[in-house]
Amino acid sequence: MNCFEFDLNHTIKVSLFGLEHLVPPRVHITRCTDICILYFVVEGELRLSVNGREICLRQGDIYIFDRGDIQKPLEATDTKYYYVHFEHTGQCTEMNQSQYFERVRQKDVDFAKANNHGTKGYDYLKVYILQTIHIWDRDILDYLLSRFETCCSSFWGKSQENRYHISVCFAEILQKLENVCVNLSETGQLRSNQLTYDTVRAISDYISKNFFADIGRKQIEKTFLVNYDYTNRNFKQIMGQSIVRYRNMLRIDHARLLLSTTEKSVTDIAEETGFGDKYYFSRYFKKIVGVSPLDYKRKAQPNDL
Repeated sequence: MNCFEFDLNHTIKVSLFGLEHLVPPRVHITRCTDICILYFVVEGELRLSVNGREICLRQGDIYIFDRGDIQKPLEATDTKYYYVHFEHTGQCTEMNQSQYFERVRQKDVDFAKANNHGTKGYDYLKVYILQTIHIWDRDILDYLLSRFETCCSSFWGKSQENRYHISVCFAEILQKLENVCVNLSETGQLRSNQLTYDTVRAISDYISKNFFADIGRKQIEKTFLVNYDYTNRNFKQIMGQSIVRYRNMLRIDHARLLLSTTEKSVTDIAEETGFGDKYYFSRYFKKIVGVSPLDYKRKAQPNDL
């Protein structure tokens, strides 16, 4: 199966966003695409030849045409579809389901590991989307219809703010489509892997928002209804570190930010980041960073001390 990689770290440039209604005897045009095009069929069906291969797109289908694809109509049909013409810096590659799942998982894991206060996380702002998608879920279908309608109705506004809004809105649509693609995994092993990964991702998100709290065995088991030891092993396998160490690394990242940007004392920072005891905090900070909190502060704010 073909998979598109879209790099959201660079603006996806949307050149056209509209709604087409083909009524027989009018047919789809014949052309060689010079840009990427996404179709989202909302009524009827569309029969095309793409590079000599016949495809039939029905209500709920999404298809992405790559640069250089040759489109030809097969017959006149009554169909209505949204279209998006856009430029991007990614690529289209062929992979199987297992490879696709692993690519998405690794990207999300790398993003989760990146320093919250640094820029490294932007390297992983990518989405991986299958060339052909069918939307089964009614809630997702309604969401997409709403987003496409909003973008379509506002596309022709001539302003920088409007064009930026369209690009951001389309990026959100692509992120939603990646979630749909991941959930299309049908084999038991892939589904099992997905459930494990979803749990780990939910826990990492929870810790990222609550790292200053007393998150440990009891809190994880109560919040996520899981066995802590089993989940901690999965967490370490996916994230490369245990739940507690992941929590502490987030605390250290935040402590480094406070030490370099505020005049708060080591005692206050230890309390604010969840370590509580300033002596334990100082020992752990030095173990991870290589210098004590005070030395780190002096180097980060040499003119303020």
